[in-house]
Amino acid sequence: MRKILILNMLVLFLLSFSVSSDVSDERVLYNKYQRYTAVIEDVIDVTDNGFRSVNYILTWNDNKIIVPALNWRVIKKKGDMLEFLVMWHELKTEGGSVKNLGFTALE
Repeated sequence: MRKILILNMLVLFLLSFSVSSDVSDERVLYNKYQRYTAVIEDVIDVTDNGFRSVNYILTWNDNKIIVPALNWRVIKKKGDMLEFLVMWHELKTEGGSVKNLGFTALE
């Protein structure tokens, strides 16, 4: 359990670092994240030449969303609960701003 907590903290740190290193602070208009939990409705597990992509389908705010798994060595199943992160980012552009919504699994 402690290893998972440390991994989650590392992921959050890397996510925040990547945002701040790619975009200058004066371009960031809004940056927020929040944890949620939902039931996994389906699992998309694709392998190609030894490369793997695992994504979970679930419902958040009455919308079907796809949440990428970070640790595909521990694959959850349909019906399991998943803790995930929702991220809102608004960046200033030459023509106004761009609002991005992102999701990532925390387990």
